[in-house]
Amino acid sequence: MSSILLVYKILTLSIFIFSVLTHALVNEESGSNSTEQVITIFALDIPGLHNPDGQGAYDVIIKKIMAGQFIIKIEPLPPKRSLVYFDRCEHCCFSPGNTDGNFYDFNQEIRETEPMAVAKIFIFSDYGREPFRHLSELEGKEVGIRMGMPLSHNIIESIDKKKFNVQYAASLEANLTRLKLGRIEAALGWFPDSDLLFAQNKMKPYPHNKAFPVAVHNDALACKGVPERFFQVFNQGIKILRASGELQRIIGPSYAEPH
Repeated sequence: MSSILLVYKILTLSIFIFSVLTHALVNEESGSNSTEQVITIFALDIPGLHNPDGQGAYDVIIKKIMAGQFIIKIEPLPPKRSLVYFDRCEHCCFSPGNTDGNFYDFNQEIRETEPMAVAKIFIFSDYGREPFRHLSELEGKEVGIRMGMPLSHNIIESIDKKKFNVQYAASLEANLTRLKLGRIEAALGWFPDSDLLFAQNKMKPYPHNKAFPVAVHNDALACKGVPERFFQVFNQGIKILRASGELQRIIGPSYAEPH
């Protein structure tokens, strides 16, 4: 009888020790997970830069730098929606973006990272036409613009003053199709988006004057409510990738060096 009681006590003690250890391990694991902040990046859905499959150039760069450092969730969305979601969130980033007041009206809590590359707005004309140099040349013309894309003040002012007639489309590709069909006379489009579109679809580039961009800004991450270490890791990662030539390789021939 005493031996049965002893076995019972040992079994009870073993179960107790196991439950204590399990509880401690679970608490330790949940505690470590609670400190791992998920950083959501609301991205402009730009083919070649931010793709739904996560294989765009900027997707690759961000994930490469942040691997093992932060849990990153990149959500490519239509331009207007991505900006709305970024405005509503508390701990997130917007890509590609910046704090340039010529393009965005962000508050002071938003900071930008080291730039990945440079973006430029060009005026595209139809094949066989002379490329435009200035917005003033578009007066009275039908001009295609991608719906919701960030625009510089000089473009917005021209639109507000009805210097030209705007036709909005869901993508640059749709605007270029309209241009080819003669439904519009010019299209405003972003670089490097345009070069990536031409390369991926093996298209002959539409005429545009590379020496005369309508506007220029850095392509970076605009972030709010993220840890200081996030900026440190990302900025250092960009510098390392640029110095090694890896950044240029990922973005390809459309890479433009930030100034």
